[in-house]
Amino acid sequence: MHQPIEIPENRNKDFWLKGLCLRLVRSIYSLKTLELLMILGFLVAWIVWPLRGTIAARNFALVVGAISSISWILIFQAKFKIQDLIPIILLMFVPIWLLVLYIDFPRAPALQWDDLSGTWLRVVIGSFFAIGLGKLYIHRPQYRRYFWWVLFIWPIIVFMIFLMQGIFTDSWSGETFYIHIFKSKVAGLYFLAWSLIFCFSTFHYHSLTLNKFSIKKSIYVLVLFLLCIVDFVLLQSLNGFIAIIACFSMTIIFLIRDKPKLKFMGFFIKTILFIVAIIYFITATVLYNTKGGSGKLINLKADIRFILSEDATGAWKWDKSYDGAYPPINPVTGNNVNGSTYERVTWFQEGIKILIDNPLGLGYTGQAFAGYMSERYPGSRATKTHSGWLDFGLGVGFPGLFAIWLALGVIFFQSRHSFYVDPHLQLTQAFIFWAILIMNLLWLIAEFSDREYIEHFFFVVTFFSIVSASYKVDR
Repeated sequence: MHQPIEIPENRNKDFWLKGLCLRLVRSIYSLKTLELLMILGFLVAWIVWPLRGTIAARNFALVVGAISSISWILIFQAKFKIQDLIPIILLMFVPIWLLVLYIDFPRAPALQWDDLSGTWLRVVIGSFFAIGLGKLYIHRPQYRRYFWWVLFIWPIIVFMIFLMQGIFTDSWSGETFYIHIFKSKVAGLYFLAWSLIFCFSTFHYHSLTLNKFSIKKSIYVLVLFLLCIVDFVLLQSLNGFIAIIACFSMTIIFLIRDKPKLKFMGFFIKTILFIVAIIYFITATVLYNTKGGSGKLINLKADIRFILSEDATGAWKWDKSYDGAYPPINPVTGNNVNGSTYERVTWFQEGIKILIDNPLGLGYTGQAFAGYMSERYPGSRATKTHSGWLDFGLGVGFPGLFAIWLALGVIFFQSRHSFYVDPHLQLTQAFIFWAILIMNLLWLIAEFSDREYIEHFFFVVTFFSIVSASYKVDR
């Protein structure tokens, strides 16, 4: 008779350990676990993105989210069509173009590589994360509410910051506490703008579809809107006021255009919106022409005329060639030109000239204008043109600028075309084309060229690309 085979004790342990590892891997890579990791990574990334000193947390959230997204796509076997990927391909052309500039046109190799290995590496990782999130949003409707609830985070936090500032200091507005938490005032503008857009796009969606909107949800949206208004006032953000006026203007235009769908309610809603818009415009004007606003809006026309036709001081160069009063005195008003107006107009002018002279771009983003200014005017301390699109274009050139604009255009028209196709995604599609319109305006007039905004914007636009087109294959 054959003797039973004895298995060594250490071999039993190896089998047990391998089985444990296999079960652990299977549990980690279950769809449910991956979905929770993606939602958690999205929540963490959204919270830490605008904060000072949180780049490590942002890196961790993006990497975990990207790995989870790729794993989820492979296990779920999500399908793609070309309309999903065309905008993403256009977006990915930008870091590829910067890599080409680094290899073939290394004007500032150290800065170019730092930009590629930092900002643009995170853009690529974040894009993989956003692709998985987009598919998750399409296939798992139960998670969609979390994507909307994150829009309440920053309006509430910014309000609490100023509430604490009012309690513990002598000022309820300004940047006393705020500037120690955020990198700059424009960070609040950028992240509050997404919440503001949601409020207006929600109203537009319900005016188009005439769907019933519960009182509870109406209160939530109204509270969010009021928080955004209060936060912009406390931030003293003129760009925030411009965004709100633009949103009101767009709403009125849409309501006039879609009048047949609103029936008898159209005139009433348009009247209310017009009154509210006028009241808000008057409030903003008064606020920005008080002592704190230095009469910026009152003298705006005279200041711009002086800057464009009479100013020959060259004070805007911010170098040692000028030692007079800064900003220069406008002889028409007898006062100094408003500093913000002076810098925005002169630097924008110079930025346009530089971009025309350097159509391929400098090869790195964020501080491209500073690089050009230090070359042209040695000793210049100017850093940005105050226009996000122009600063971005100075870094990536016309090829990169046109690529992202084309991607935004494709997504915009996809979302408009998709609005009446899937009733479950109508609010999402409304939010997408509202976001593209308003954020394009803000990128034109605000300093959104730093790495935080570039990374976040590419992340959101990649998500939009998937959501605005994937319904066609996900049925």
